Amino acid sequence: MEAIEAEIKKLSSQIEDIEVLLHKLHEDWTVQERNCYGDHMELRKEKEQLRKEREQLRVKEAQLRSLLILEKGNVSMEVDVSAFDPSSYKPRETKIFPFFDPVVEEYLNLFGDNALLARDNAIKQVNEIVSNRQTEKYKPIICGTSRGMGKTAFMEAIGKQYVKPELKCELIGEALAYGRVLSFDFAGVSVSEAIPSQEEIQAFFTRLMIYFLCSLFHGTLVDGIHFQRISVFSQVRNAHGKPGRFGRWLDNCLQLSADDMMDEYIRLTNIAFGVKSNAPPVFLLDEVQGLCLSTAIQSKFDNNQVVNHTYLSYLLTQLAGKHKPVCICTGTNSGNIMDVTEKSRIFPQFIFLTSLHLEEDYKTFWIQRTAFKNTDPQKIVQATKNDEDIINALVYASYQVPRLLLLAHEAWFEFRRSSSSTDLVRPLQDFEEKAVEYYSEMTSFIFNSDLETNEIPHILMSCGVHWKVSNVNSCVPGTKILWSSLIQKAIVFPYLDHCYVIPFSLLWAAKTPNDRKSGDYTRTKEGIKAKCASLIPNLDIENLFVSYDELRRLDLYNLGLRYESLLASSLAVKYYLCRFENNHQAFLPLLSIYDIDRKDTATKKSLSNISVDMSSGIHLPAQECFVNSPDVPLAVIHNQKSHNAHHDILLPAKTSSETNQLFLLPVSCKASFDLSPKETIRIQLKTSKQDGAPPVRLLLWMYLGNNRNEGKYAGDVVFLDGSGCCNGLALDMFILLKKLNSQNNKSPA
Repeated sequence: MEAIEAEIKKLSSQIEDIEVLLHKLHEDWTVQERNCYGDHMELRKEKEQLRKEREQLRVKEAQLRSLLILEKGNVSMEVDVSAFDPSSYKPRETKIFPFFDPVVEEYLNLFGDNALLARDNAIKQVNEIVSNRQTEKYKPIICGTSRGMGKTAFMEAIGKQYVKPELKCELIGEALAYGRVLSFDFAGVSVSEAIPSQEEIQAFFTRLMIYFLCSLFHGTLVDGIHFQRISVFSQVRNAHGKPGRFGRWLDNCLQLSADDMMDEYIRLTNIAFGVKSNAPPVFLLDEVQGLCLSTAIQSKFDNNQVVNHTYLSYLLTQLAGKHKPVCICTGTNSGNIMDVTEKSRIFPQFIFLTSLHLEEDYKTFWIQRTAFKNTDPQKIVQATKNDEDIINALVYASYQVPRLLLLAHEAWFEFRRSSSSTDLVRPLQDFEEKAVEYYSEMTSFIFNSDLETNEIPHILMSCGVHWKVSNVNSCVPGTKILWSSLIQKAIVFPYLDHCYVIPFSLLWAAKTPNDRKSGDYTRTKEGIKAKCASLIPNLDIENLFVSYDELRRLDLYNLGLRYESLLASSLAVKYYLCRFENNHQAFLPLLSIYDIDRKDTATKKSLSNISVDMSSGIHLPAQECFVNSPDVPLAVIHNQKSHNAHHDILLPAKTSSETNQLFLLPVSCKASFDLSPKETIRIQLKTSKQDGAPPVRLLLWMYLGNNRNEGKYAGDVVFLDGSGCCNGLALDMFILLKKLNSQNNKSPA
C-alpha cells in the first residue's frame, strides 16, 4: 500500500506541473495571437499534447486510487489470516507431495529409514553427485530402467530422506526441512497437459514452484501475501489477473525464469521458516519417458548434422543456471540424452537399480510386506518353516524384480490366508496369472510382430548369460533391436553388473501354438528352441535358465549335471555373442568370453595368453573325451553322457606363443561350496585317471566356493565361480539351494 500511495503522490505532482505549464501557455496565447500564424499553431500543438498527457496521468491516478481502496479492503479482510506457522509443516506426515503414490508414501511412513532395500550403492551415488554439483556443467540425475524396478519408491525415499542415518544427504535434508522438495509425475499429469508445446518448456519449473508455494502456504500469510492453493497444475499458467497482492505476485512470478523463480522460492521459504538457508530446491520428476519427444530446438551441430533437443534434455537445461538444484528423474527411457546433450550445458548422471538379489534383502522385503498387509487383526498371516520352499520358489520365479516380487508376495499372502497347505502349484499359478496380467506386453513377446523370428533367440541368449550392457542405446548382439526398447517395454530387467535378465519362465508359460498347423512354427517354443540349436549346435536354450522348483527335485548327481549344463551352455552362448563384436573371428581371447574382476590380476595373468575356438557349438560325445583325444571338434565338449567323466568340459584352445598348436583346456565343475580334497585335485591335474598320465597345461575349476584356500594351486589351477559367463540369477539359485540343503543337513528330495 505504501508503494501505491507514493506512486499516487508522484502522479499528482506531475499533473500539477502540467497545470502550471498549461496556465503559462494560456498567458502566452494572447501574445502569439498578435504575432505570426506559424508561432500560434506551434503553441496550439504543444497545448494539445500537454492536455493529452494530463488526461493519461489522471486516468492512471484514478486506477491507482481504486487499487488503493481495494488493497485497503484486502488488508481489512486479511487481518484475521494467520501467518504461516513452521511447526505445522511436517514433511514426513503432511501431504505436501501431491504427485507421489499414496501407497508408497504409506509404506515409507510405516518402515521409515529401513524401508528402502538393496539401494545403498545407488543412494551413495546420488549423494556423491549432489556434493559435486557445483561444476561447470549441470548434472541432473537420471534413473532409467524397466517398469517395476522401484524407481518411484527410490526417488520418493531420497526426497523425503527415508534412508539409513549414514546415507542421509545434508543438502536434501535441508531443502526438505524448508519446503523445497518438489515432485511431478508425468504419467499422472500427461505431458501435453503439463507442457502443451515446446515453447512452454522454459516455463515448466517456474509454474511448478508457483504451484508448490501456493500449496505449501495455502490459507496463510507470507511476506504480506495471502496464498491460495491452485487446485490443478495446468491452471497455473492461467492464474494471472487475480486481485490483490497475491494476484500481482502471481503475475510477476509467471514472467520469471527458472533461476529467478528459485531466488523467489528461497526468499519466501526463508521468510516463512525464519531461517537464512541457501539450499536450492530439489526436483523429483517421475515417468519422464513421455518427454523423449523431439523439438525444433538445436542442441548441437555434429558432422554437418543438426541434433535437436528432446523435451527432456531442453527441460533439464533450464536448471543449468547459478543454483544448479538437485534434480532426479525416473522413467523407462531417457531419449538418448547423453548423445543429445554432448555439447550442451548439462551432463546427465545415470543411476542403475538392480533386483533384490541378496537373500537378506528379499527376506526383509517379505517380512515388511507381510506386516504391511496384516491390517486385519483377526486374520494375521505369518510365514512358518513350512513356507520355506513356497517362498523361495516364488522369490526366484519373480526374478527378484521388485514389482514381480510384490506380486509373488500377494500370491503367497492370499494363499496362506485361506490355506495351510505346503503345495507349491497353486501359489505359483496364482503368481503367474498376476504377473501376466501386470506385464501383458512381456507375455506377448514371442508373437510380437515388431520382432523378427531370428531376433527372439538372440534376446533370450543375451539375457541367459553374463552379458554386460554398457550402453542401453546399443543393439542386442545379432539384431537391430535396441536394449532401451526392451527395457521400456518391460521385457528385460536389470540384475547385476549391467546385465539384464528376462523372465523366461513367464514367457515360456505363455500360451503359444504347440504344433506347426496351429500357427507360425518359428514363434512357438519348439520353433525357438530349434532356431537356437541351429545357431549353436546342440544348444538347449532352457539350459541357460533354471528354476528353484526344478533344482529342489534333483538328487546330488543330477544337480551336479545340471550345473555342468549351465556352464557348458553359457560358455558356448557367450562365445557366439562375442563373435558379433569381433568380426566373427574364430579364436577369441578367453578373457573376452569369461569376465574377470579387474582386481583379480592373478587370474587375468593366468588366462591372458589363451584363446579358444568354440565355433561348432556344443559337442556331446557318446564316449568320454580326454585332453589328449584326437580329432575333436572346435566346440564346447561336454562329457555329460559319461558317468563320472575325468574332466566335465573341454575347450579347444591355443596360446599366443603357440598359435599353430591346438590343445584342450580341461574344466572341472563342482556344484559345491567346498574345495575338493587334495588327492582329487591332484588327479584332475592329470590328463586321465591312469597312473603315469602326463599333467595338463592348466585346469579351470568351476565351483560355488569363496576362493579361500586356492593360493597353493597358483599356476596349475584357475578357480572360477561361473559368474563370468552364467546369468547371476541361475547361479544364485544353486547357491541358495546348496545353502538350504547344508542347513537342513539333507540332500535334495
